[in-house]
Amino acid sequence: MLGLDLSLGDDNSAINLVTHDDGKYYVKQWVFVPEGRLDTKSAIEKIDYRTWVRKKQTFATVDEAPNSWMINYKDIENFIVNLAKEHEITHIAYDQFNAGNLVQNLQNYDSLFNTKFEIIQQNKTGRHFGISLLRQAVMQKRYSSTIP
Repeated sequence: MLGLDLSLGDDNSAINLVTHDDGKYYVKQWVFVPEGRLDTKSAIEKIDYRTWVRKKQTFATVDEAPNSWMINYKDIENFIVNLAKEHEITHIAYDQFNAGNLVQNLQNYDSLFNTKFEIIQQNKTGRHFGISLLRQAVMQKRYSSTIP
């Protein structure tokens, strides 16, 4: 399953790949930030985003504007399509906020033809079950950040 948490510029966008095997959950996350905000975000958040980019823990997107202060969803779309070539993605969960065009585009790719797209509201009610399940898996040591 793929989870999307998208943003426009100030916040980070994230993609989470989650799989379940033999009672254990495996999770991998990728973060996307606008190239033009790397230095500002690093200073404010006290996170060395440029090092994270070099280590491929974070991806800096570049939009068409010269200042590149907005997330480029085409970069995220390409990343997901390439990920679907390596992993069978059965579900994509997303909040509708900021995801409309990206989800419509993803539904047109052959590699995601059989994928079920699920709307998940980004509020206390919408996240409660998923967070509870994650907490339970972590506490029971059934969580790994390495996808098999």
